[in-house]
Amino acid sequence: MTVYYPTYVETNETPEDWHDWLVGVQSADHRASELETITDVCATAKCRAELRDESGTLVGHVDTSGDWRLA
Repeated sequence: MTVYYPTYVETNETPEDWHDWLVGVQSADHRASELETITDVCATAKCRAELRDESGTLVGHVDTSGDWRLA
């Protein structure tokens, strides 16, 4: 199972009720998630995400529709 360390980025489409959750996730220490979970969050919260590996290297992106691409 491959996991990524997402950095979520709110957009002007992100509903206000997702803000606190996204802030909480960002403040957690290096929380790993599976790609499916990250894409679901992005599609539901209309946010974007940068995907990093365990060492912190940027390895991909997820857009507001949940579509993803790896570098």
